[in-house]
Amino acid sequence: MANYRKLSFGILLLIATVSIAYILGVQAGNYVGDKERAETRAKGINQTRQVLAKMGTINIGDKLQNLVLEDIDGNVRRLAELVKERSVISFLRPDCDACLVELEHLHEIAVSPQDWEPFIFISTANPLHLRELEESFHMNSVILFDEEGMATEALNVMAWPFNIVVDGNLTIIDIHARPLDGDEFREVIEFSSLE
Repeated sequence: MANYRKLSFGILLLIATVSIAYILGVQAGNYVGDKERAETRAKGINQTRQVLAKMGTINIGDKLQNLVLEDIDGNVRRLAELVKERSVISFLRPDCDACLVELEHLHEIAVSPQDWEPFIFISTANPLHLRELEESFHMNSVILFDEEGMATEALNVMAWPFNIVVDGNLTIIDIHARPLDGDEFREVIEFSSLE
């Protein structure tokens, strides 16, 4: 009987130890997850700074040119006519994994067609491939075809995705040489819904 009590007490002690370790592990995991997200974001910001240092053509506070490009339907569009009070001009390529991940995040967050409106995509890719992207992600955004790479070259875009956050006057608010995350997408969507 004494061995049974010792065994029961040992099992009970083991269960309590495992339970406490699990709870502490979850809290440690949350801390580690938050820390990893912060480190990833800091790494992305550092990467953006490095790319911008190489580019040297645009800075926060600069005003973008009013680019004139055709959309994938062949309509001539002016950037100034497309931007909202806050918009993201995103340079992407269909063969870019990070671009596809970014579009997947936006697709998960954009619940209505209006949520897509502040996002303007520019690509040198074949319009047929861009149409496939539009259909795959149910994009309700303008996709501009940079046929000769004029816009990409003028802004010296060297990383994809390359995101430029602008206000309604095409003044640059922020620049990211990396995919935007869900919080950044939500911020633009929420800001645009206030218009």
